[in-house]
Amino acid sequence: MIVEVATLVLVGLTKLDGRITYVNPDQVVQLIETREAIGGDNKLFTNEVFCLITLSDKNYVTVRETCDQIRELFTGVHKEAPK
Repeated sequence: MIVEVATLVLVGLTKLDGRITYVNPDQVVQLIETREAIGGDNKLFTNEVFCLITLSDKNYVTVRETCDQIRELFTGVHKEAPK
C-alpha cells in the first residue's frame, strides 16, 4: 500500500488595506520590488506597497512586506517542509 500525503503551505502577507492574504509559495513566479521600496521616482503604487508578487495563474498581489522579507519567509517554509 502506498499512502501519499500532500501538505499545503500558505504564507500570510499584508495587503494594502491591512487584511492578510495567504499565498502558496509554490505558485509564486516572481517577486518585483516596487519603486516605493527603493525610494525611486515615477511611483506606480502607493507608498505602502513594497512588493509585487506574480502568481503562476498570471494574477498578482501587492503587499506591504518587502521582497526580501518575503524571500526569507519562503525560505523558512521550504526548510521546515516535511520530507
